[in-house]
This record gives sequence, structure tokens and C-alpha cells, in this order.
Amino acid sequence: MKIKTTLLLALGVFCLVFVSTARADDDEMIDNPTYKHWAQFKPGTYVVTKTNSRINNVDTTTITTTTLEEVTPEKVILKIETIVDLAGNEQGMPTHKLNVPAKMKKDDLTPFDKAAAKPDAKKGKEALEIGGKKVETEWIEAVVEVNKVKSKTRKWTSDEVPGRIVKMETERLTDPPSKVRMIVAKFEVKK
Repeated sequence: MKIKTTLLLALGVFCLVFVSTARADDDEMIDNPTYKHWAQFKPGTYVVTKTNSRINNVDTTTITTTTLEEVTPEKVILKIETIVDLAGNEQGMPTHKLNVPAKMKKDDLTPFDKAAAKPDAKKGKEALEIGGKKVETEWIEAVVEVNKVKSKTRKWTSDEVPGRIVKMETERLTDPPSKVRMIVAKFEVKK
């Protein structure tokens, strides 16, 4: 049970990075930044990320391959394949498809994106090496509190990398402590 709980927590953290959830009645529609970014590429573009997490004193490594399958004016479709190594036990998760709409409710932005837009968020630039290639990134660091759980996240992004997120480090500041580190292992762009 502890392994399943830890796995669900790790996948939940990953989903918070890529997917926003509806929380309020704000009906103002905006361009979806995830759609806008992926829509600039052709199908077949992919990114492979490696995520290391330590949650409840259990180490987990997750390898996720996200591939752009389809681009339309209304949405992009991403295929997500995940392999999880939990305490030495490697397991493939069911492949799933994610429909990313071109428009979204403004209130559906992630808590991190809302906090990052505030003037007190820390920002900078840094070059990172991804698969032997130098990638210029911009980073932003913010503290987020959701349901009385406070965490600090630093996210490095680049428009040249599918999914934009090149690296992310999150540390939970409330008990129980946890740390998550995600970095792009490789990517290929189809234009």
C-alpha cells in the first residue's frame, strides 16, 4: 500500500506540472500556453524526462516520454508513456493520451504559474546541457501553498524544448517532507 501511495503522489506531482485542474467559477477564457507551445511543432516531436523523487522516505525514478500526435486549431493530442522504478521494481504504466485545448479558463492556471506571475518571484537565466546540447533557459522560483501544503519550486524553461520545461526542482516545506527533481533527458523537434 505504501508503494502505491508513493507512486500516486509522484504521479500527482508530475501532473501538476503539465495539467491544470478547474477550481473556481471564473469563465474568462485565455490562450492555453501548453497548447500554444506544442502547436508550433509537427507530430512526432517528443521529449523524454527523468524524474527522481523522495516521498515518505521512498525513492522513485520515473521516465516519461511525451510525443505530439496531432495538432488542430482546437487542440493538440499528446501521447504519454511512463516507466516507474519504485525501490528497484520497474513497472510500465498504461499509455494515455492527453487532449490539450487551445483555450482554457484563466483560473485553471496552475498554482505555480499564478505564484510565478507575482512580483516577488525570483527569476534568472542559465544555460543547461541536455543530451550533449547547450540549451538557454529562463528560470523562475516561487513558493506555493495548496490545501495547507507549502512547497518551493524552481522551473527552468526554453521555447526550443517540447513541453517548455527543461528542469524542475520542488521541495515540500511542510510535513511530510519530499523532494522532486525532473530534467529533460533528450528531445527531438519536428518542424
